[in-house]
Amino acid sequence: MKIIKHLNKKMPILVRHLNKKIPILVRHLNKKIPILVRHLNKKIPILVRLYEFRKLFIALIFKMDNS
Repeated sequence: MKIIKHLNKKMPILVRHLNKKIPILVRHLNKKIPILVRHLNKKIPILVRLYEFRKLFIALIFKMDNS
């Protein structure tokens, strides 16, 4: 129970602290996200190709095992 009381005292301070931080974080993320998206758009086709290649490779191994 002591812990809960302690948290209840701390919570408003934490919430106030977060309320100050969140807009900054959001602004920061809004700047970063387009870059991340662009970065991922470049990477995803490569990843998809790798994944497809691995599926083919595994299929080939299975065929070799079965024959």
